[in-house]
Amino acid sequence: MKSFFGLVIFLLAFSSQLNAQNKIIQLFYDMDVHALNNQQEQLLSTSLDSLNNGNNYYFDITGYTDYVASKEYNMKLAKKRADVIKNFIQTNYPQLIKNIKTSAHGELITEQITSNNSGNSENRRVDVVVLFAEKTAYIPLDKSMFMGKNYNELKKGDSIELKTLRFVLNTTNLKEESKKTLDTVVQELRNHTSVKLRIEGHVCCGDIYTPYAADFKKNQEKLSKNRAQSIMNYLISKGIKETRLSYIGYGFKRPKVYPEKTEADKAANRRVILRITYL
Repeated sequence: MKSFFGLVIFLLAFSSQLNAQNKIIQLFYDMDVHALNNQQEQLLSTSLDSLNNGNNYYFDITGYTDYVASKEYNMKLAKKRADVIKNFIQTNYPQLIKNIKTSAHGELITEQITSNNSGNSENRRVDVVVLFAEKTAYIPLDKSMFMGKNYNELKKGDSIELKTLRFVLNTTNLKEESKKTLDTVVQELRNHTSVKLRIEGHVCCGDIYTPYAADFKKNQEKLSKNRAQSIMNYLISKGIKETRLSYIGYGFKRPKVYPEKTEADKAANRRVILRITYL
């Protein structure tokens, strides 16, 4: 059987292309092994070295095993694999960590069952999900151009979080009270005609990170993108030129709070950011 020992595969989290901010690192193991060898450490280091040391990241580490041995034993082995990688990251890359957590799923059954008790090599692995933790220092509304204050202090790249903006659950429909917030944005864009904005949508509830949850991730990103677009359309409907606006949906790629433990955490991650692209 082909050996997967020491092999690392890089997969983009939440997209079909790899980028430097979000990724899934998969490490594969021989049977009954949880320690990293030199080759695995080197490959893991190469991946983490590619991250921007000026940023922080969320690390979600999940251990798996094949079906050989008992479920209890496999759960312990999966946990050991995840814990070893957690310790490696904490020891060698503490500057990258915003938050780090581990979990163990034990044995993972697939259709590729072998008949010689060799297990499934694809399942003897650890998935390391790396999520960019946004570090933008949000400008409170009372200090932003949207309240008509401190305009001269604003610069390209600054962001304003629209904390009073709310959507109907799982839709792109704005709640009626949120339109007042956008009307304020419209007025300030009229007052400062040189300003251009990128509207950035974010959603909550990103507890599923494995490569098998592609549909869930796509739906998250689609919803955040559609919400950002709906805001842009509202501003255009009020007379703001389309050339001054753009939009993007990040899904759950840039959570403010991770892991989400409370409804307040989820609410904090459901947000819309206005990014200044030109003054």
